[in-house]
Amino acid sequence: MDWKKAKNYIIILLMTLNIVLLGLNILKYNKYNLSQDQKNSIISILKDNNIIIEAKFPESFKPMPQITLKVPTYDVIELQNIFFSDSKSIKRTEVFEKTIFSSENESLTLNGNQIFYENKNKTEGFNLNEKTALKKVEPYITAIEKNFNDFYLKKTVENDGCITLRYDQNHINNIIFNNSITFKVYSDSSLSCSFSYFEPIHVSADKADICSADEAVFTFYNSIKDTFEENSKIKITDIDLGYFTEEYAQNNQESYAVPHYRIFIDQSDEPYYINAYNSSMFYK
Repeated sequence: MDWKKAKNYIIILLMTLNIVLLGLNILKYNKYNLSQDQKNSIISILKDNNIIIEAKFPESFKPMPQITLKVPTYDVIELQNIFFSDSKSIKRTEVFEKTIFSSENESLTLNGNQIFYENKNKTEGFNLNEKTALKKVEPYITAIEKNFNDFYLKKTVENDGCITLRYDQNHINNIIFNNSITFKVYSDSSLSCSFSYFEPIHVSADKADICSADEAVFTFYNSIKDTFEENSKIKITDIDLGYFTEEYAQNNQESYAVPHYRIFIDQSDEPYYINAYNSSMFYK
């Protein structure tokens, strides 16, 4: 046997195999990545209908699993320490499924995984801007982070007399949209806080195909096109991909979060959610 020729054949075979594998990887990558043509197409369709996209598209739409969530049993003493400036004069009231803690100018309401806090204390001469709003909520965020990790500032919105600060949770590189903190700081320095939290307990090993971002945006367009006044202009300001559950759960109940696209527009504080498994839309 001519070993030199055999060696050359083996080298050629391995090179050919590497080229084939490279080609397959490129095809696989392109299969689950949004193309520029797809972006241009949906941008053009929406522009013709007075909707401007001023947001980056999530590029990848690889198959994703679902996440099992559970409503935690809150430590009410810890929550009082997080939110109340003085925990000595707090009154507790039960109203159906709600538990309400209140003092003279502060109140804290617990309802399932939902927490709502209000502080009516005012500061004379308070100068409202993004910097002072962030400073105002900093003690609350620091205290919350000791018990509920991985929150980051997602969005700041300035309206007349109010600044809204939204924080989201990034759990092991998965953004869980239900886990959010929204502060509203007002021009008199009073504030409110809406806090929603599910405890992530399991990520499924099974993954399912999801729709691409342009499909999600088209679903959004089809769902809202008749709900706004004719000729009104809408801006899509943000699009991201994460996990969301439309289910309502009480203490210790489990819920299942599936992949959703989240779309913010300039005319609403609340986002729109597009189920990435079945392309249905949810709006609170």
